[in-house]
Amino acid sequence: MANEVDRRSIFTIRNPSRGTEIIHKRTRQKLLRNRHVAFLVATLLALSSCAILDPDCRLSLPNSLADTGEVGSANRRPLDGPPPRGGGLADYHAHMFSNHSFGGVLFAGSPFAADPSGGNEITDSLVFCKHTCNRHILTQEIVKARERVHPHDGAPHFLHYPRHDTFFHQQMYIDWVYRAYTHGLRLIVVSVTNSETLCEFATQAEGASCDDTDVIERQLSALKHMDRWIHLHEGGWLQWAHSAQEARDIIEDNRLAVVAATEVDTLFGCEKPENGCDVKAGVELLFDRGVRHVGPIHLANNGLGGNALYNEFFAANNQFLRGSYPTPIECRQTDVTYTFRGGSSLPVAIKLLSFFKSGRWYSPDYAKVTRHCNELGLSRHGVAAIRELVLRGMIVDLEHMSDLSSRQSLELLESYDAPAMLSHTWLRKLKPTRLEIEQRYGKKFLKTHWDQQRSEMHSPDDLVRKVVESGGVVGLLLNQGWVSNANGSMVRNDCDTSSKSFAQALHHAHKLTGGSVGLGTDVNGLAGLPGPRFGLDACGGEHNQVDQQLNQRNLQRNGRRLRYDGTDLPRAGAKPINLARLGHEDMDLNVQGLAHYGLIPDFLADLRAIGTPENQIDALFAAALAYVEMWEKAEKAASKLSAR
Repeated sequence: MANEVDRRSIFTIRNPSRGTEIIHKRTRQKLLRNRHVAFLVATLLALSSCAILDPDCRLSLPNSLADTGEVGSANRRPLDGPPPRGGGLADYHAHMFSNHSFGGVLFAGSPFAADPSGGNEITDSLVFCKHTCNRHILTQEIVKARERVHPHDGAPHFLHYPRHDTFFHQQMYIDWVYRAYTHGLRLIVVSVTNSETLCEFATQAEGASCDDTDVIERQLSALKHMDRWIHLHEGGWLQWAHSAQEARDIIEDNRLAVVAATEVDTLFGCEKPENGCDVKAGVELLFDRGVRHVGPIHLANNGLGGNALYNEFFAANNQFLRGSYPTPIECRQTDVTYTFRGGSSLPVAIKLLSFFKSGRWYSPDYAKVTRHCNELGLSRHGVAAIRELVLRGMIVDLEHMSDLSSRQSLELLESYDAPAMLSHTWLRKLKPTRLEIEQRYGKKFLKTHWDQQRSEMHSPDDLVRKVVESGGVVGLLLNQGWVSNANGSMVRNDCDTSSKSFAQALHHAHKLTGGSVGLGTDVNGLAGLPGPRFGLDACGGEHNQVDQQLNQRNLQRNGRRLRYDGTDLPRAGAKPINLARLGHEDMDLNVQGLAHYGLIPDFLADLRAIGTPENQIDALFAAALAYVEMWEKAEKAASKLSAR
């Protein structure tokens, strides 16, 4: 038949300069039998700056699949009427402009076209991913470590992405943000992020910088361009807010408020506590650029304080950036079971890269401590930074701080009568202990999912309560991963990494806060998004233990699916949701999970479909104004501190 698609052609990449075709299989393949030699070669090539893009690599696909389902700039306009009851949804942590992170090549796709009037908005933004046809072997290895094997893919065909478990492809394209807006989203915290380490290891685009300060500037410039275009050409349905009052006015006008934030490893250029660090100038610069929300610490210790210990890769990140291992001490909380395992837990590739790039082999000895928490709290620079942030009415985000850093920050903020917040948190009480993981999933699963056990990264109940008491708000990471059933939850968690996992966190957080709860999508932040409850990728997919995943999939067979016939709504009284269209297929949350940002309404409707109580859904729809109220308190604290 003329319109029948040849499945073989879908995964064919043609390279005219070589006259060859490569068929991409769905399963991963080993590059070389001797992996050690392969990684050594990759490292040496990286050191020799072998970074060449292949301009002739093109995807061959029938044009019949080129239906993008695009909304487009001409059709994006503010909604009429009042804002949603309660004020609307809020996402407290999203990385919209990660295409400017990690060197500019590793991450594929822009959220917004440079010139949306050109007529090719979606194809200009969600371009074919450069990292697939990049001859820089180390970049290829990084991608293969976190992505399924895929063709040189992008708009208009979308064969590989968006996917719920993608790490290096854009999931926050502006049309998808608009779809979330039309179903109740009224505030987004757009957080600038980067990894200097990933950037140093991967290919860098021409003119790109690995320096966190430079990346912040580049991403804020991109946000400014988008904000201005939408103001001039799309009626201002989205607007960058620079004050609490401005955010309130935008929300009350039924539009989408955006708050600029930062989350990087080396904020203000502060690398170590013993180094000089001009915190005042750094805060002033961020404020002048429009930033109003700051996470002082991220995935490594820096000059401001210690980070939370929960992943061996980030310990290697600390070694690469700071020249030393994190120093764990025995956690005060007996429910923490996480420990670093030392060099044996990291791939040889990582250790080789660290050695050739920095001259240091990753081989720490952590045998003497049984429950690992960071010995570092806030430094004198960190104490000064908290004060400077309060002086300007900026929000202080406690995420990624060590237990000691977060508690010291809370004490300081309380002394200034200023709020603290948690933007994208896991709740420690719901995370399984090491023994529970082993009993539930087995030793093999524990070995590959070691960082799912309780650690100081996971927020304890008392910290959540203190944040709320300070006048702050709490956002839940959407991908809760593997969690236990919450006491009293109406939803049973019989499908890992799905809406059922998030339902446990929402139930427990709602009990702790007594009010609003925000989303913390962490989209484009290398965390992944919630998976589906049905289909081959259900309940953790290939990331789960096989027997457990098959058992959980069987449990879903007679379960309640999300219906797209107008009966399932994101909230009682809300407008119906239809299947989102993209490329050659409909985007069905049931079998694809939260594949992109526009499926947030579908995710909320699924929460209701599985039995989440309406008052907990209402708590999510109160999060936008709750953030504004926190911001107003921060601005009042600034006035009080200035008057001292």
